[in-house]
Amino acid sequence: MIIFFDLETTGLDKSTAEIVEIYAKVYEPDSTSPREFHKFALPSYGKPVENAYFHGYSREVLHLKYAISQKECLKEFKKWIDQQMESLVGNEECFLVGYNSFRYDFIILHNLCNYYGIQFETNKLRFSDVYYVLKHSSYKKMFNNLQLRTVYEDLYQHIPDNEYHHADFDTLILSQIYEYFKNLKKVAIIIADTYNCPNIFDINDELNMCSIDTLNFEEFSSLQY
Repeated sequence: MIIFFDLETTGLDKSTAEIVEIYAKVYEPDSTSPREFHKFALPSYGKPVENAYFHGYSREVLHLKYAISQKECLKEFKKWIDQQMESLVGNEECFLVGYNSFRYDFIILHNLCNYYGIQFETNKLRFSDVYYVLKHSSYKKMFNNLQLRTVYEDLYQHIPDNEYHHADFDTLILSQIYEYFKNLKKVAIIIADTYNCPNIFDINDELNMCSIDTLNFEEFSSLQY
């Protein structure tokens, strides 16, 4: 199972940032009833929302969106993840996949969960990062840079109408990047079969190899970029 997710936060400092928006969605491209999680969170009292310049979620806007507390938002997110994992069968695992999340989203998630005493069940939960996969593959040469918007626009030759830096839209973009490489794998299989050469890219294998099985700040920090 793959769950794509994204956070929007109060600031860029990973050690002090808090969440203002979480969006997550199970990757089921043919489903007519998507399984998704979408919540807004209020920063702590007196905490400035410096990133409002990017995402537009000022404290006033968050009140209008019925934002809940940091702790309640994290508890509900954990509960939702646990519910999705109940459908796993046998040795199947759940991959929580972000973009540049090893250096940012997962660290913030780790810090806040530690602070509020919330612990994810990591027995079958793994964490992966499409940015990290691309960074360590030959496919990075396809792009002018590895910013999320650049990767998407270089792949699809399309500038979307929606604004980036909204967790739900950025997650959609991420899933479409994944879909592109899944389709590329299908082409690679045909080429490999036709010309008797190795399959050059399997994004599922790459996500697996580049994943870790604990939400641990030290492990993310030690990854070589």
